Amino acid sequence: MRPLVRLKSLQPFFYQVTGDLEDSRMKAWKAIDEVRQERSAAMANLDAFWLFVVMALLLIPLAFLFKKSVAEEGRHLWAG
Repeated sequence: MRPLVRLKSLQPFFYQVTGDLEDSRMKAWKAIDEVRQERSAAMANLDAFWLFVVMALLLIPLAFLFKKSVAEEGRHLWAG
């Protein structure tokens, strides 16, 4: 919903609550801004999630390039 349309629908509600025209306008703008902030944060989190998914999928083939470690005969890997 467009901000000005949303403002026109929220302002009468806040006017009933506060009884002050300017205060109701400010509260309506604040409510619109809070929704905008929530949506932008959700979109940013979704973008970051997909970025990490793509990075993980690109790094999986890298595991096949590593050499297998082989211990000497009769010796444990962690023995000093």
